[in-house]
Amino acid sequence: MEKLPMSRIRRGLAATALAAWLTSAPAYADAGTHAGAGAAFGLVSQAEIAALVARAAEAPHSADAQFEVAMAFARTPFPERAWEALERVNALDADYAARVMERYGASVEADPADLEARFRLAVGFYFRGRREAARQQLQQIVARAPRNPWGLTYLGWLQTEQGHLDQAISLWQRAISADPKNAMAHWLLGQAHFRKGRSGPAAEALKTAWSLRSVHPLALK
Repeated sequence: MEKLPMSRIRRGLAATALAAWLTSAPAYADAGTHAGAGAAFGLVSQAEIAALVARAAEAPHSADAQFEVAMAFARTPFPERAWEALERVNALDADYAARVMERYGASVEADPADLEARFRLAVGFYFRGRREAARQQLQQIVARAPRNPWGLTYLGWLQTEQGHLDQAISLWQRAISADPKNAMAHWLLGQAHFRKGRSGPAAEALKTAWSLRSVHPLALK
């Protein structure tokens, strides 16, 4: 089964317009802090994103600041910005993923219900090449919050990397059911339909993704 190369995902995400949400969810101050027991795994508000971006601009050599930008944009219609921030993290500190694993591994051990920590731990595992460990963390998020659209979306991404396209499609459909404005899920679902030769559903999903992202306030700046 063909995998979706990361470079292709980044180009597609940058070129395809994805979704519009704005709700409040707590942003962690840096990779060494913790929001507390049972921290939610959800969206970060536009104001919080602006503050994180400003902080990163003021501290361009801070891997912590770049990581926070990545974690915020990972749950917006602009995941390509998250990827770019993670690339900057790696350039600033090649061992940063190991520290993320240590910090958030301890957080998850202390509070297994902390879904935000589980997501960050999954990111750390992913960038250490431990795809299966990352997938297990995302599965835990979905098991504890079956309608969490971001857990479903990113779990589908990893299922695709492992060649399980049909399972990924099911996860993205569940993500869209939980949040019809989940543009990233629409885009990934459209790509999956295209690979399956389903041109009609593919075009519909990609069109939805495009229209959602194009009206997002972050797209208008």
